[in-house]
Amino acid sequence: MQVNQLEVNTPQLNKQALKRKQRKLFIRRFLTNPSVTFGSIILIVIVVVGLFAPIIATHDPYDIHPTERLSAPSSEFFMGTDNLGRDLFSRVVYGTQVSMYVGLSVAAISAFFGLLIGLYSAYYRPLDHVLMRFADGLMAFPPILLAIAIMAAMVRTQQMLF
Repeated sequence: MQVNQLEVNTPQLNKQALKRKQRKLFIRRFLTNPSVTFGSIILIVIVVVGLFAPIIATHDPYDIHPTERLSAPSSEFFMGTDNLGRDLFSRVVYGTQVSMYVGLSVAAISAFFGLLIGLYSAYYRPLDHVLMRFADGLMAFPPILLAIAIMAAMVRTQQMLF
């Protein structure tokens, strides 16, 4: 008795077709949301500029051209120069590398400590209750008021140090 090959592979084909359909649906939803599309384009541009900064930059960002101080944008300096004669375009391009490094570092450190604290509080229940009360206390204040209070406390601390 011969078994039809198509009937045997039907579940496999259905899974592949379902995955392909889900992927198309995700891409359609992604592209029809203007905020997501615009944000993704900006992020991609920043990453590409940061990765190819040595190729894109026209000058070394630290080179000083004292005769070109505070010059207006020109064909040599696309965004002009600062008060020391450094090319602003090159400094902005190389600045994307620093921004990406800081952003990724903060995200990685926050994820590490958040995971560590979360795992420990899940294991040790009294710590969970203390952390939840602390979080509730932080959420009770409007963010701007909390920022002002933190800055006021920091100013006092800095004045005491000097």
